[in-house]
Amino acid sequence: MTKILFYVEPLIERGKPYWKEGWANFLAKKMASVLSPKCSCSIALNEPCLERLGDVENVNIIVFSQKELLGPFNGGYIEASSAWYMNSYSESQMQYYTELMENKFDGINFDLIITFTPVPFFAKLYPKALILHMEYSLFSRLPFLETWYLDPCGMYEHNFFSRFSTQIENIRLDDCQKLLIGELRETCVSAFTENNIFVDDMMELRKRYKYLVLLPMQFSQYYAFDCLSRYTNQFDYLTGVLEETSPDIGVIFTMHPEYPIFDEETVHFITSKYKNAIFLEKSRKIYAASQWLMPYIDAVVTVSSSVGLQTLLFGNKLFAIGNKNMNYIADAADLRDMRAALASDKRDKDAYLYFFVTKYAIPKEYLFDGDWLYKFLISSTKKSIDSNFYDNIADEKKLFETHIQAIKQNRDITPRWTVNFYEPIIYLLSLNKEYDESHTLAPIKLVFDGAIHYRARFILSDTKIRKLRFDPLEGAAAEVEIVGIKTDAKDYTIAAVNAIKYEGDIYTFITFDPIFEITGDFANASYIEFEYTLRILPTEEISRLGQEQRILLQQAKHIIAAKNDEIALKNSMIQEIKATRGYRVLEKIRDIKDKF
Repeated sequence: MTKILFYVEPLIERGKPYWKEGWANFLAKKMASVLSPKCSCSIALNEPCLERLGDVENVNIIVFSQKELLGPFNGGYIEASSAWYMNSYSESQMQYYTELMENKFDGINFDLIITFTPVPFFAKLYPKALILHMEYSLFSRLPFLETWYLDPCGMYEHNFFSRFSTQIENIRLDDCQKLLIGELRETCVSAFTENNIFVDDMMELRKRYKYLVLLPMQFSQYYAFDCLSRYTNQFDYLTGVLEETSPDIGVIFTMHPEYPIFDEETVHFITSKYKNAIFLEKSRKIYAASQWLMPYIDAVVTVSSSVGLQTLLFGNKLFAIGNKNMNYIADAADLRDMRAALASDKRDKDAYLYFFVTKYAIPKEYLFDGDWLYKFLISSTKKSIDSNFYDNIADEKKLFETHIQAIKQNRDITPRWTVNFYEPIIYLLSLNKEYDESHTLAPIKLVFDGAIHYRARFILSDTKIRKLRFDPLEGAAAEVEIVGIKTDAKDYTIAAVNAIKYEGDIYTFITFDPIFEITGDFANASYIEFEYTLRILPTEEISRLGQEQRILLQQAKHIIAAKNDEIALKNSMIQEIKATRGYRVLEKIRDIKDKF
């Protein structure tokens, strides 16, 4: 039985104990579970990740402490990870780790190791084992499918593309393959330009600069940046790039979606000192904002961000300044060559995009398919590590179509927003289900007669929907006017659930969560579109309206109490009348009359 080790880096990286929790719980555990009937699987991880691993059946778990891992490294994690990545370790450090691993694994002789970080000590300890390095590949964030690579060569500058770039670039694509690439690229450009929140800003910047380049921030104190870069931190990285860039080339810098490194003061200083430094405040509101700028820029500058790989999709130039990383698709590796590279003709890189999609970037539907994964891994152990190592993941036409359809479908629920009062949301209430939340595209802003209108369109894909809840904004009290609703639903009614008053189509909400409910026949509806205006209410107006509402409620209570007293009095009088002798005699006469 094939023995497989999933090595989820047990060193605590960047001072974040649970940073690799997702790799342990989502990837390693899930892959091991689909392989366990046919393979003997082990997972190595640290103590924090073990806390959150959950139940794992038929998998051997090996736990490492930081004390034993850092034994030969006085400089801590960054010294250890850098040594393994750059092969700068000492003989004593290598001997310590091989002995540590041999003892921890208690004599297990692994046939295959899947690792999320460089592990040269395993190559020495298990010389016959195949080591596959795993990380996110070309596609990772919505609206793309998530994909990963399993690389036999290494990570970043040591990966398969770097080693076999000549062979990959010489792949000759036929007309059918070129057509598939064209359709994927067209889908990307269309999806990322439709209702793009940045379009006005980018068109204005186009007037001010000869070229626009994108610099996505990363994070330091991590081998994938520190070992590939001469910069010690992200501030030095940004200012270093700006110092070497001509003033007529605009440099748009964006924050990493998980690590927004710069505060407002730092951004202000940088954009004041460097006149070509551009920071779009809207980028704080969009998750993974960099990819939404790709259709409007000329080039990307990066050390190791996957945004650099996305230039293959959008046709941008790439300045790969990270120690030979991505050199195979780079237009320049030195910022001093930026102007010449920007002015040069575009290079044909379609062979690389084709290789990524068909052979290298594995979608999760295959990665978590036990039969596919087992076949891939077993066949990989029998191959030589050469340019023919990878077979097609699946039928190439099917793969391209899968990616194209995913982008089209996911485009309806992206971009994902961070905190934003003006973010319209719709909740779908299906039969026997709770409300499901769905974000719209960035709402289109329209101006009519000086008034700002918003237009938000939602795709309705669930045929069991019976009711919709529309929240035009969150986190603010507002006056909302519903200007119009368009939908292919047959019949519907709309009601403002928590408005304190309304006049015509204008509704006033003093709660910080205005809500409309739409009930109707949505069985065959495909969309609903709202056009509305917003007026955010100032604090004093909210207080005044709240006081008026309290007065009205008190008055209503008095009126209701008076009505109840009046009804009670009338009921009492009726009971007194029914108790009289005359009423009872008349009641008997009525009974006799009814019989005849």
